[in-house]
Amino acid sequence: MKNGMSATDFDLIMFLEDEGYFTMYNFDEFAKLIPWEKKRLYRLIREGWIDSLSSTEMKPYRRKYRVSMKGRTMVNKVYSILNGETLMANTNMPKMSREKTPYAHVAFKNGITRMNEESKAEWKRNRAECEKKRAEG
Repeated sequence: MKNGMSATDFDLIMFLEDEGYFTMYNFDEFAKLIPWEKKRLYRLIREGWIDSLSSTEMKPYRRKYRVSMKGRTMVNKVYSILNGETLMANTNMPKMSREKTPYAHVAFKNGITRMNEESKAEWKRNRAECEKKRAEG
């Protein structure tokens, strides 16, 4: 995934963003559902995805945490793509000849292109409807 984050870490960030402020207990509750990694919380803090709001002198299970601005920005970008508010970039696709490119890459790139075209068409329809209403009213 972009930014070097695994899909599992992204799922965790999405869950924690919805929680708002959380403790290590909340983190551990959700972490039980995903592949185990002993130092996941501390790694996410070190990488800047989670902020610690409490003093390091407090016991770890009493500290408060929240998703950092970096994490919230990433979550908001994903939501805006899923809601059709932003086009998905297909610039990360490999630039190989069609014969050498794996089928999954070609299908994925074609899917992104089709989704972007549908989003653009919907934006144009909505804009035309708004202009029509404005002209009538």
